[in-house]
This record gives sequence, structure tokens and C-alpha cells, in this order.
Amino acid sequence: SENNPRIPCIIFEDLILQAGWIEQTIADEGFIMFYPHKYRREVVWRRSFNKNLQIPNLIEDEKKILTNLGISFDVRLISKYSTKKGIQKVRYHVRLACKQNIKNLAKLINIPSKRKNELFLKMVDSIK
Repeated sequence: SENNPRIPCIIFEDLILQAGWIEQTIADEGFIMFYPHKYRREVVWRRSFNKNLQIPNLIEDEKKILTNLGISFDVRLISKYSTKKGIQKVRYHVRLACKQNIKNLAKLINIPSKRKNELFLKMVDSIK
């Protein structure tokens, strides 16, 4: 988060690698928000960066990947905070929602986390 990394260029050369990046991101950083009684279905992950960065490269690259895959998303700045060492940080929230969007995502990925993938598939199966 401090050196503002970019996604390796090789990832952008193949849609399978891009889908793999997203599925691994969900496995590592993501949350499957599935509350059927509230009709809430979404996949989210969060990233933190130094506040002084004008553009977080990782978020911009992930937006490019999601666009290439045809997945709708929104990105929000959800908080500003200070670490114990006094470093000012910002936290971004990437959100994938909507029934058809979730169905399209399910066609592209298989989340490596067994628990998250089972919940994700349950969420997809609930969509009529």
C-alpha cells in the first residue's frame, strides 16, 4: 500500500489471467455478502493506501480488469484513518452487485477459498 504497486502487465494479456486475478483477490481480500432474506447479494473487497497517493494504481488496474471482463462495479472511498505509526491512510471498497452481474461473474471465476466459493455458488443458485 505504500509503494503503489501495479498489476503485472502479463495479467492484461489474457482474460483467463484477469479472471484468475479477481478470483484470487476475492479469496484473499474479499467478502461474499449474501443475505437472502434481505435480498442482498454482493461481492466486495477492500484495499488501503497512503493518503498522499493521487491515484492508487492497484485500484485503477482492478477497475480495468473488471471492465475487460464485462463486470459492473463501483468503487468508493469508505474511510480515512491513521496507523499506530501516524501514517495517514485511505480505504477503498470495490463492490460487485446486481443479479445479472453476479451470474456473469460466476461464469468466469471459481474462488479458491472453499468456504467463500460455496457461499458464492449458493448466492448464484438463489438468483432466479
